Amino acid sequence: MELGTVFKISLYGLTALIGIILGLAEGEGSQSYSFRSSLLLPFLSVPVVIGGYLVTERKSGRTTSPGLGLSSTWANVLGMMALIATGYEFSGDSREGKLLAGTHLLLYVTWIVLFQQKTIRLYWFLLALGILQLAVASVLTSKGWFGFCAVGYMFCAVWTLSIFSLWRAEQMFEEENLRRIEGTPGETLAQPLTRGNRASQSEVQSAVQHEEGTQWLTARFVTGVLLTTCSALLVSTAFFAFIPRVWVGPDFSLQDDANAMSGLVRKTGLAGFIKLGDLGRVLESTERVFEIQLTNRETKANIPVEDYAQLLGMAEPLFRGAVFTKYEKGRWSPSRGNEFHIVRFTIASADAAVRQNVRLEPTTSQVLYCLGSPLAMTSRRIPFGDFDALTGVAMRNEVRGELNVTEYLAYSNLPTVEQPYYAIKVSPDTRSAYYTRGYLKDNTELPKGLSQLKELARHIVEQETARIQRAENRSKARELTPFEKATAIEYYLRESGIYKYSLDLAIHDSTIDPVEDFLVNRKSGHCEYFATALALMLRSVDIPARVVSGFKGGITHPDGSFEVQQRFAHLWVDAWVDHEKWTTFDATPLEARSLSVAEVAAKKSSVWQGVQTTLSGLWSENVLNMSLDRQEQSIYKPMRELAYMLATLVEQLFTSPESAMKTLWNLLTDREKWFSVGGFLFIFIGLLLLTGITWLIRWSSSRLRDWWLNRIDQGQQRRQRIVAFYERFAKLMRSRGMKRKPSQTQREFAEEVAMALASELPADADAMAPNGISQAFYRVRFGEEELTNDEVIRLEQDIMALEKVLSKQPSSHHRSEAAMSESV
Repeated sequence: MELGTVFKISLYGLTALIGIILGLAEGEGSQSYSFRSSLLLPFLSVPVVIGGYLVTERKSGRTTSPGLGLSSTWANVLGMMALIATGYEFSGDSREGKLLAGTHLLLYVTWIVLFQQKTIRLYWFLLALGILQLAVASVLTSKGWFGFCAVGYMFCAVWTLSIFSLWRAEQMFEEENLRRIEGTPGETLAQPLTRGNRASQSEVQSAVQHEEGTQWLTARFVTGVLLTTCSALLVSTAFFAFIPRVWVGPDFSLQDDANAMSGLVRKTGLAGFIKLGDLGRVLESTERVFEIQLTNRETKANIPVEDYAQLLGMAEPLFRGAVFTKYEKGRWSPSRGNEFHIVRFTIASADAAVRQNVRLEPTTSQVLYCLGSPLAMTSRRIPFGDFDALTGVAMRNEVRGELNVTEYLAYSNLPTVEQPYYAIKVSPDTRSAYYTRGYLKDNTELPKGLSQLKELARHIVEQETARIQRAENRSKARELTPFEKATAIEYYLRESGIYKYSLDLAIHDSTIDPVEDFLVNRKSGHCEYFATALALMLRSVDIPARVVSGFKGGITHPDGSFEVQQRFAHLWVDAWVDHEKWTTFDATPLEARSLSVAEVAAKKSSVWQGVQTTLSGLWSENVLNMSLDRQEQSIYKPMRELAYMLATLVEQLFTSPESAMKTLWNLLTDREKWFSVGGFLFIFIGLLLLTGITWLIRWSSSRLRDWWLNRIDQGQQRRQRIVAFYERFAKLMRSRGMKRKPSQTQREFAEEVAMALASELPADADAMAPNGISQAFYRVRFGEEELTNDEVIRLEQDIMALEKVLSKQPSSHHRSEAAMSESV
């Protein structure tokens, strides 16, 4: 496969991948029903990518033609249309719509570029658009899957950029080769040119060297890209972990304060407003919201949460979240400001019998969940949070920019009398303020319309009045008490069998209010619809009522802790049926809701879901919620402890080696420390030191081995040089007709040569005597002596002199032949 084709497949695949990631993130971030129709829009990038590749990257023979891409004119026209469409979407009232409008603009621009005639600049543009879409996706979701998708995208992006660089290098060589063939300057094209014969075996272009006949894409290149990406990931992780999370600027938010708890960045818990239908997504989630454990302060014994809830008059544990009073077009909003009724917690009450230990997962909501009405709340031994006497909800003082796991203590009483209905008692001062500030009037307001709802409520009250008249055998019907009216409407919605519990969000008639569509047409829905219908029907019969969001039920663990997940989210109603307290009414069918909650858990109980939940928790705690305090506890403090431990260990090595070895052994055998940050750092440093020592040993041994081999080689070369003088002498004697017999030693041969040459050598040629040469040979060959350089040089000079003398004299063999000829 050609290098250009590999790059294009990688780039188009990367574009499709970011479309899928963006679609999943938009599905997680968009909570409003009105935007669910557009959730499939980012997923359209996959077929658009396929179509763009087939149209614009068409091949013809061995070359690639420009294809049928859009011209610049048509691209500009489509760009203006995309800008107008997103501008219209941005002009809406919803903050989600404004953010998603920018997201969709990126999608439209990407699609236009995909169908344009490609140039190098447009390839770079596609890569930049992909990075922008990934950045937008990070805003839309906080789930753990996004972190792993982002890491996968980084690997794919580095691979694509590497292939891009390699392809551009190949193009340089192809263009240079074309210039050599045609003799004309070429143009920089976006498609690879036809290959030709190269003028040389090795070429260099812009600091890139390429050998003739070698491949561009090799296993070594792939391995290098992989190692580079892993190294970059490790370095970025180290920077992320060790850079302090300090923000010196003002708090930043994409939303205003009124709806800060309902935006795209919230983690767990519930929103600060309710739009009918939105809660369905929360009810299908098994994410943990908080854990709570109750303890008797006197006996120190655990108190089962279910038992304490029954003492409070609850059928199941209820954890209050937010209270809503204003309803309009399917949307509940909180009441107007009630700062007069905020009670600031001071210190933990000494009279409180129950201590509630709560661990709240990251959330942007100010709500602090507890069971019942708390007397006090503390966090790290300081006062924590406020209490709203109007709503019965505890709240933290403020929500900071960072989102962390919050641990706090709530203190409450231990009731002894079981109550038929859970009630929020109101003090006399607060009750008087209800009327002076018009709070009760706010809870009796009804929007215009809802005629069918009002008629149904009056019909239920009339039927209950007639039933009580018959039961009491009265001749004239009496006026029902507010409690009897509320109970009758609650019973009708929950027990009549007319209305079913369902997570189906289908709308039958969009022209009427959603609550009337539920009561008259669909007659099925979840707790949002039941609570809304009950509250508005109570208001229609002059009973102040408000909707409360929170959680109902949970999971009891063997250690006594009680876990509340998103699927336990619930809505119920507070009604003012007497003059001292708000009484809780719940119109949602109990059995059907419990069955639905159990089914959600069954669907989410797979092995993959467990792994996904674990990974999501790791991402949430160690990435999204990494604050300065968490860094201090998780990274900096263990590092200081490790440094102190290593310093102590080094000191013990000099003072008491035995205790140092014992301390090291205890550290290595303590498995709990292996899985801590300090243990990880200790193991990492140990492996790093071991690797360094191993590398140092190998480097030193390699240098020592090279030095020794070099010395041996020098010695061998010297010996070869030393012994070579005798080989030269033997060769000289063979040229004179004298050769050493196999039975002769070197010394015997030297004596025979000396006798044969006695008459030919001059009288002062003792140095050139063969006996001296043989003695030097014996010293080197058998005595393993090292001759000095001067001795070697002198021997070579003597042999050269011997060659010169013998070259002037005829050999003994020649002389004997001459003597025979003379005698003849």
